[in-house]
Amino acid sequence: MFARVTSTVIIGGSSGIGFELARRATATGADVVVTSRDKGRADAAASRLGSAARGLAIDLAAPQTIADSLADITEVDHLVITAIDPGANTLREFDIPGAIRSLTTKLVGYTESVRALANRFNPGA
Repeated sequence: MFARVTSTVIIGGSSGIGFELARRATATGADVVVTSRDKGRADAAASRLGSAARGLAIDLAAPQTIADSLADITEVDHLVITAIDPGANTLREFDIPGAIRSLTTKLVGYTESVRALANRFNPGA
């Protein structure tokens, strides 16, 4: 029997832990989609990973755009979300728009990403 190539989506896969997971997934033969808020960064990361990877721009802080951003992904075996909002915030210099962006990214963006891809999860995903 032939081994099936898996499809892995790594939201926040252009650097750090996400990129390392993408590197390991491509090394095992998986097709990988790596994302970044910036299309150029996503494409650069995919280029470093090789022909089994492609880049995609997605901004979890703009949840109304997520479904359309993920529209061309047809199937998913593994979904990893490592994306963060890099803004720092302190009580002394509290940035309300920054706090809202961080919360939207984590609470709404993560959930909307899963919801948008849910009907494309393969059995066992």
